[in-house]
Amino acid sequence: MKTFTRMTILVLVMLLSSATVFAQNNAKTSISDLELRMMQENTENPYQQETPSDFLATPVTSFPYFQTFESGSMPAEFDPQPGVQAGVRISSRPGYYGTYGYMSEGGQATGFGATPTTYTAAFSSAYATHFGTTHIDVVPDGSAGTLKLKFWFAQGYSFSANYSWFRVLVNGSVITSTGGFYYWRPTTHYTGTQWQELEFDLSAFDGAPFTITLQSNCKYYENYYFEGDIALIDDFRIWYELPPGDLEGYVLNGMGITIAGATVGIDGWGMTTSDPSGYYFMGNVPGGNNEVYGWKQGYNLVTVTAFVPPAGLGYQDIILTSPTMFISPTFHEYVLNPEEYFTTQTGVLNTGDGPLAWNAEIVYPITDAPASPVNIPAFTGTIQKSGVAASYKEAPENTPSGPQEEPLQFEGVLADNFGWIGCPANNSLYKMDMATYTSTMVGATVTAPASGDFPNGEFEMMYVAGDWGANLYEVNVLTGAGTFIGGFTGAPFDVSGMATDRTTGTIYVCGTSVSASYIGTLDPGTGAITQIGPNITIAP
Repeated sequence: MKTFTRMTILVLVMLLSSATVFAQNNAKTSISDLELRMMQENTENPYQQETPSDFLATPVTSFPYFQTFESGSMPAEFDPQPGVQAGVRISSRPGYYGTYGYMSEGGQATGFGATPTTYTAAFSSAYATHFGTTHIDVVPDGSAGTLKLKFWFAQGYSFSANYSWFRVLVNGSVITSTGGFYYWRPTTHYTGTQWQELEFDLSAFDGAPFTITLQSNCKYYENYYFEGDIALIDDFRIWYELPPGDLEGYVLNGMGITIAGATVGIDGWGMTTSDPSGYYFMGNVPGGNNEVYGWKQGYNLVTVTAFVPPAGLGYQDIILTSPTMFISPTFHEYVLNPEEYFTTQTGVLNTGDGPLAWNAEIVYPITDAPASPVNIPAFTGTIQKSGVAASYKEAPENTPSGPQEEPLQFEGVLADNFGWIGCPANNSLYKMDMATYTSTMVGATVTAPASGDFPNGEFEMMYVAGDWGANLYEVNVLTGAGTFIGGFTGAPFDVSGMATDRTTGTIYVCGTSVSASYIGTLDPGTGAITQIGPNITIAP
């Protein structure tokens, strides 16, 4: 059986400018009274550390290898070997892009000795008990391109910057980053803004298996004083980098119409904007497969995989989908006669071609009654577009305490992040900003609006079922003024819902008596309804 021979790569990391990374730190090496007092009071490390492993970790054999640490546990490819006064673990502190990352730290002062002020002193065997070491075995597969290592890195320190050192080795020899550095040491306390991306060329080791070693020399454990002496890593990547190429294409909507001013980009490369014709171009982007994203206000964020030929030109169109929100009445209960009640429920309809993400807050109108607290839990939801039928998502029930006005009925169509609300309580039309959920009164409108929608191609006029769904009106959404068209005919119950098919322009209506319901098509010129099929026993 073939034996994998461990060779070691050590990584020393320090956050310094190029002018100071290699400079001697001439700060005094004696410890302060505060540090001495803390050494006497703190004799144990309260933080959990990885136990040194006694087995060879799983080698990296497929590329690209990308470790985000978001599992919250040490990756199978990482072999932690901390000294007795060091710790190596997965923690939430080094989560640069996500929640978790890799962290090495010190322990107690035991074994640290005189404070090192040079790289040679910091990584001498005298400090071995404070080395936070992790090995990663790599088996190259000979793919085309240049084998590279890259990760995000940051550091922090307790009393002195000379208490925190970091480096990277391959097969036991220190290697230099593409920026020209071979060790790192912090210049400021860690505040979360000190992250830098380190990159290393591994092409010299591509011919045979090798070992990368991440190694720190830290005196104290995390949060011992300030943030402690720590080295942080996130988004660890080993990959074959192909020669760069170019990428072009068009940004389109779901109908195939080009979109100007859309953002197109690749994480780690940058972004560009589509021109007035919808065309975009990105030059000198990484060769091979890239995750390309596209976005514009009012559209969904879309990510596609695009292949960029090394030293060539790739082509990739990006299609942005867009949701359209239609809000039907929230849950209501009306007294028709003594002991006879009529109830309806809220629904949010997505009539667009993309998923709709939303959140809602119910704000009850101010009344003349004494104030009483109403606790409405925050609610969020996501409605996916269905190719078969539009979907509804019911809002949670809320029972307010104290006298309340009749709740608003939410009706209308979202256009450019706005919706329209008909309020039966005061027979007024409101315009709502769906980004902030604030509303502005437009003006008086038809009596007791129950539902409504815009016909295709119309932005100032919508059809509304008024008088609790008994009659059809045409409403000007700029003023709220309503024009009577006629009473609804041809259906067994008043209209409680209305929606326009954005493809055919057909207007559909529905109604219910609670025990039975119907759906039909509407003639907006007369109010005549043609029922589709028999009544059903499910309320819409």
